[in-house]
Amino acid sequence: MSYEIDGRSRVRAVAVYAAVISVAIVIGMLVRSGVITDHILW
Repeated sequence: MSYEIDGRSRVRAVAVYAAVISVAIVIGMLVRSGVITDHILW
């Protein structure tokens, strides 16, 4: 295993992590603004 492959997988993991956080923030903002209610989510 070379460092390049390890680094690439690490970058991909960070990108996925950032995407999940971004989606969570967007959903939180929509819920707060009332576009999506807790009833729809749950």
